[in-house]
Amino acid sequence: MAAIDQAMSTAAFSNRVRPAAPGVKGPDIAGPGVEIYSSWLMPKRYNSIAGTSMATPHIAGLAALWAQAAAGNRGQALKDILLSKARALPGGGTRRGDIGAGLGQAPP
Repeated sequence: MAAIDQAMSTAAFSNRVRPAAPGVKGPDIAGPGVEIYSSWLMPKRYNSIAGTSMATPHIAGLAALWAQAAAGNRGQALKDILLSKARALPGGGTRRGDIGAGLGQAPP
């Protein structure tokens, strides 16, 4: 999972291919992960936070929408749909090790 910011740049903390870790393939897909408005402990109630743990629920929600769109969208087929429908990001060819297939998208 890659985390991107509002400018579609890969967050500094995001998962990516690292030359010092041979065999690590990097993320498959990217989701919003910087300055995400989130519920928080009282008395604050809300906060903007960042992390791949903020990007992951976005992609999980998209997976649920794609699964609901057709009964056959399960397992590997669901993953294939998510990756094939991802929006290409600027510099995507050279950023593949940072963002995978691109930004996850909801079904139309």
